[in-house]
Order: sequence, then structure tokens, then C-alpha cells
Amino acid sequence: MSIRTAIYVRQSLDKQEGIDRQLARTRELAAVRGWTVVREFEDNAQSATKSRGVKSGWGQMLAAADAGAFTHVVAVDLDRLIRSQRDLLELIDRHLKVVTVDGEVDLSTADGEFRASMMAALARFEVQRKGERQRRANLDRAARGKANPGRRRFGYETDGRTPREAEAVWVRWMFDQARDGASIRSITARLIQEGVNPGTGTAWSNRRIRDTLNNEVYAGAVRHLSVVNFESNVTPIVDPEVAAEVRAILAEPSRRNTPGPGVRHLMSGIVRCGVCDGPMHYMRAYRCKADASHPSIEKRFVDERVAEEVFLWIAEHPEAEDGPDGAALAPLLAEAADVDRQRAQAQEMALWDGADLPTLRKTLATLGKRAETLREAIEAIRGASARSGFVEAVRGEWWSRREVREFTENEQAALDAWPAFWDAADLDKRRELVRSTMTVTVHPGRGPERIEVEWY
Repeated sequence: MSIRTAIYVRQSLDKQEGIDRQLARTRELAAVRGWTVVREFEDNAQSATKSRGVKSGWGQMLAAADAGAFTHVVAVDLDRLIRSQRDLLELIDRHLKVVTVDGEVDLSTADGEFRASMMAALARFEVQRKGERQRRANLDRAARGKANPGRRRFGYETDGRTPREAEAVWVRWMFDQARDGASIRSITARLIQEGVNPGTGTAWSNRRIRDTLNNEVYAGAVRHLSVVNFESNVTPIVDPEVAAEVRAILAEPSRRNTPGPGVRHLMSGIVRCGVCDGPMHYMRAYRCKADASHPSIEKRFVDERVAEEVFLWIAEHPEAEDGPDGAALAPLLAEAADVDRQRAQAQEMALWDGADLPTLRKTLATLGKRAETLREAIEAIRGASARSGFVEAVRGEWWSRREVREFTENEQAALDAWPAFWDAADLDKRRELVRSTMTVTVHPGRGPERIEVEWY
């Protein structure tokens, strides 16, 4: 009865010709021995340092061995098959015999197991030594400002330093959106909606957008481990100050932890209850969560009134187009993060035995006041940024339409065009604009007349 064998081939780089050569040599060996090849397993572009999961060729081969599909495994060389003691134990536990183009290793005998163990140890040593050499080389390249080789990054060519302009425009758009207050979730949704090709790597996701915005390479830096060098050969896509500001924004605790679905209604959490002054949230209508007997109102009444008030506010505040000093935001965010860290440390120290509680209380009170001051300053800059960005868009996209003849002849036509423009704008930016320009309160009663709007 012919011996049933499997063939296993693996290589680190995605080059099919390498796999093809391995298959040709292992098939020839099986044919010379008169064995029946029942399955061929392949792991292309699979580094020896990476784990091989159940869906990999290695994982499928072990599953087939468990099912009794074969008794032998043929590979070009032992280091193509196993690169660690763990891999070797997987084969020993299944009583498989391993044959390579360079010779046979019978894992069912003590001598064969010993020889394989020594060879696996040597292979592991080579893997670790190669990794150390590569890490040293990458650190040296980063220190000298040279881009490290690897998978092509969105926005850059395969050399890792030359922008690919068709993608670079979207990278700049991402940073601009994040700087203007848009959420990671809305940026991701827009890229998917526009059908932007993510290029190599994973599909668009909130995690990928966050990693992109936190990556210093888009500001012209190279990084490896702790080494970051802005004097590099990488052409920046984004201004370094803008990139630093966005990283500071994303580092805020409120931006790092955003569980649950995003807000989907314009005034949810912004409109106030006229009885308790608490926030009202959307639950088939805008309702006060504190007490069911407090005011509630249909969503459309509030949203339409707010759209009209924003229109009037923009018309009467042309100075809002002048944006704030964006460079002032990053240091405030950094200081706020440091204050939060100090408060957490002080709170932890209060739990220690023998802690000086009076001193810690004073420290926490001081830090709390500073945190509140910083929060107000940050919100003021963000509000001004949201206003200027939105007003600029209005001036450029909608305002110019007033010059169209039908608008100049009919002022109502200009007002009628506003709701469509407002509804099409980014929800996060609209919410920030409303929050920074007015207070909206719903009083007890009936109808939209009980909506009170007060501009700042």
C-alpha cells in the first residue's frame, strides 16, 4: 500500500515563483519514493516569526493530520516546515514522519526527535538573530532619517517617502476633518461612502483612521520603536503643526474612550429642559431624562428652529469667519492630559496607608480648578474653529449662490436653499457650531413657540 503524504511549502515573501520551485522539488521527491500526495499546503508571504493560525496552510495541515489523512510530510527543508520547538511538538504529538529534500527525519524514534530538536533550536536561533539584525538596521535607518521598508502606506508610493497625490488629498482631508472636530466614526463613514480605495492593508475602520491620524510619518517623520526623526527623507503630506494638533486632540480621554453608537440626532444632549435645565435626549422625541413629566417635543420642531437660528447667526456674525489660533490648542490639550494624570495619581495616593489627606485634598482642588479652566479654554478654541470652518464653507459654497440671478430676484429662494446645505453638512460639526453659539431650551406647553434660543 502506497504511503500517503502531504506536501508543505512556505516562504516569507509574496513571490509565487519561490513557492512553485518548492512544490516542484517536493513533488519530485514524493514521486521518486512512490508515495501518494493526498494534500498540498501552502503559506505564501508567511514569515517564520509570525504565528500560523488555524486558517493558514500549517493549521489546515495539522487539522488534516488529526483526521488521519496522511502519515508523512514532505518539505524542501526542515526550516521551511518548523522554526520553533512548539512547531516540532505539534508534529511529534501526531506521530508524523518528516521527509525533506535534504534527508529524512523520523519523529517516532528518540534519535530522530533529538536531531529534529537540535535543528529546530538552530532555526529558532537564526530567526531571533535575524530579527535582532533587522531591528538594529531599522533603528539606524530611523536615526538617519530614512524610511524603513515595509507594506505600502496609504498616501505614499512603495518607496515609503514619495506622496501618491490621489491618496494624499484624502489624507489631508482626514487631518482637516479631525482638526475641525469631526469624529473618527464620521470620517470612516465618509471614506466608505465615497468609495475611496484603501490600497494595501486592511479596509477602512475607526481603528485604521485613528492609527493614520496618529502616525508621524504624514508630517514627514520616520519612526522605529522609540526613535522618531522629523529630519527625514520622507516628503510630508500634512503640516507638522496640524499633525501635532490632531494627535493632541485624539489623546484626550474623551476621544480615546467612545463606547456605544455615535450620536445620530442634531440636538440630542444639547437642547435643555426648561424645568430642570438638564439635557434632553432623543427617544422618539426630545425628552428630559430626569423626569417623564418634564417637557418633551417633536424632533423636527427643534431641528428646524435651530437651522433657522444658525442661518441668522451666520448672517449677523461675518467676523466668525476669522478662525482662532490653531497652534494654541495643542499645548492646552497636552496640559489638560498632564493635569488628568496628576489628578489620577493624587486620587491613588489618597488610598495609601498614612497618606496626607488634607494636602491631597488641596492638591485635588487646585488641579480640579485648573482642569476646568483648561476645559473652558479648549472648548472656546474648538467652538471658534467649528464656527470659522463652517462659516467659511457657507461663504464659499452657499453664500456665493446668492449672486445667482434667481436668488437676487427672490430673497426667499436663498433662504429656501439653506436647509439642504445645513442638512448635508457633517453632523459633528453642526453640533459643535450649535453648542458654541447658542443655548436652546424647551419650556412646558404645546407647539414650537415654547422653544427659547439665546445666542452667546
